[in-house]
Amino acid sequence: MLSGPVVMGLGVMTWIVLARIVLRKNWLTFVVLTGIMVTALTLTIRLEQHPLATPIAILLFTAIWGSLFFTAIRFGLMAVVFAALYTQMGDMFRIFDPSAWFFGYVLAYLILILLAPAFYAFWISLGGKKLLSGEMLDG
Repeated sequence: MLSGPVVMGLGVMTWIVLARIVLRKNWLTFVVLTGIMVTALTLTIRLEQHPLATPIAILLFTAIWGSLFFTAIRFGLMAVVFAALYTQMGDMFRIFDPSAWFFGYVLAYLILILLAPAFYAFWISLGGKKLLSGEMLDG
């Protein structure tokens, strides 16, 4: 289950590095890679049911892939891997019934397996800086 997000993250970062080498600008890399993915996905689907289906699909593909490439360029591999992991976990959220016998196990899984590495990665990314400085709290 974990190999899918890692492979996706590594694939996205590989494409970003290759495009960045060729294009030499972050914003151009973002625009070109988003355009390539949106074009490829739009050409591979068939949306003939409704005349607005294709423009809506193009907008959704642009939002999804644009946010993924923005996250990868701005925040790096770890953020993309966790974004892909949480996307895969989307079906899991229907098991949050507190009266179910397995609710405690689900809660422990979320805290220990999903949230702890995310918080640890965030703490490492701060590089020893405080999260809230005194100047910011004083107003």
